[in-house]
Amino acid sequence: MAPEHNTAPSLRTLPRRSSAREPSASPPPPPFRPPSPEDPARDEEVLNHILRDIEVFVGQLKEAEANSNHKKKLGKKKKHKGGVTQEQYTDCFQKIKYSFNLLGKLAIHLEETSAPQFVHLIFQTLNLILSQCPKLELASQVISPLLTPEAIDLLQSCLSPAESDLWEELGAAWTTSWADWTGEAPLPYQPTFYDGWQLPEPSDQAPSRYQDSPPLQPVEPALRMQVLYEFEARNSQELTVTQGEVLEVLDKSKRWWLVKNETGQSGYIPSNILAPLQAWGEEHSRAPMLRLSSRPEEVTAWLQAENFSTMTVKTLGSLMGNQLLHMRPGEIQMLCPREAPQVLARLKTVRRMLGMSP
Repeated sequence: MAPEHNTAPSLRTLPRRSSAREPSASPPPPPFRPPSPEDPARDEEVLNHILRDIEVFVGQLKEAEANSNHKKKLGKKKKHKGGVTQEQYTDCFQKIKYSFNLLGKLAIHLEETSAPQFVHLIFQTLNLILSQCPKLELASQVISPLLTPEAIDLLQSCLSPAESDLWEELGAAWTTSWADWTGEAPLPYQPTFYDGWQLPEPSDQAPSRYQDSPPLQPVEPALRMQVLYEFEARNSQELTVTQGEVLEVLDKSKRWWLVKNETGQSGYIPSNILAPLQAWGEEHSRAPMLRLSSRPEEVTAWLQAENFSTMTVKTLGSLMGNQLLHMRPGEIQMLCPREAPQVLARLKTVRRMLGMSP
């Protein structure tokens, strides 16, 4: 029996376009279909699985609450939500964000239940989940997947004042589209489902892509670029590269490009650390670079190339690259107050190119 309080609304799934028989408990992956947005039937199928998983999670919360109340009546010590973990909350928050992206694409295709109706039901469920979540800031820390511009437009057009307030409280990771996101590109999102169902993967694309947004744009055959700055991978999706290395570009549809090195390893790197092969030698014959390993004379040359004043060059030119790149804004402001904003802006760019955390 579900508890009387905190009853979740029902997330009604979409009607099936063809239903010969009910799926088994662990259905096989569906056949390959082209990626969205050209395939609304596939998006509806994915949305159905997302909504079912959200309902399954809500059922787990209700069961945990019932068990907790039962133990409390028996005089036993109340435990933390009967084993509902932080990872399960995070997974549900990601699926809720993903459902908004799918509804943004399906808004003009839905028939029996409109996209705004689904949004209202999902927000009622989200409000219930947040009331049960033991860590209030957990939802705002869920970055991936970022919302699409279509999802943002949908929410802005249909949310009630109370829903809009809740949406704003979730923070920038929920209210900023991938097109306007200025932070570090999050890891790609690949949902996993309770019933074992899997998203079909196009055979000619990377296993996962940075954000569910525009489709891949065609890339010229064997496009080869040269690395301007060294970059160290921070996860399995990224690729460590060294200065001067020649790479083949596999996907350049986003700010992070998918590349392959000469040994066959592939991964994502920031696109702004690459240059065409012809331009690389010309640029680097006249443009000094700032790296963590730069000596004071190299730091001085970089400051001069950036057209900083003689006083700033003299003050900061005695530092190693590692020291300058790890200086705090207050220290920069104290050493060169007149040009501190310009120095900080250039250092921020170099840190981003080197893959350093802010």
